[in-house]
Amino acid sequence: MSNPVRITLSIVAGVMLWGVLWNVFTFAGMQLMPDELAIGQPVDNLAIQISFIIFSSFLSVAAGFMTARIAKDLAKKSVRILAGVQLSIGLFFMSTGWDLFPVWYHIIFLALVVPLTLYGGNKGAKNG
Repeated sequence: MSNPVRITLSIVAGVMLWGVLWNVFTFAGMQLMPDELAIGQPVDNLAIQISFIIFSSFLSVAAGFMTARIAKDLAKKSVRILAGVQLSIGLFFMSTGWDLFPVWYHIIFLALVVPLTLYGGNKGAKNG
């Protein structure tokens, strides 16, 4: 497999892992707590806000890890690109739902994406 293809596939896999699991988690929460989580409604529950940050952190590490494992010897470059892509996606979605969460939530959520993705990538590269 050529290097550009391996890099692209590893990044797509990391983005897909993060996005699919995030949506499953969010939609499960909406089913379990319809009064607390509804599309387009502010999330005022502190426990839910914190659980979203914790789950996002886990997903960032997992996405970085998986990207590094797929990219193999191209892990460092692939994971750095993934971190930038994830931050861009996060900024986009945060901007569309800025009024749904408090400012501190957005800051913490976005501040953790890059370092935790890189951390997961570092762990994935070491285990590969």
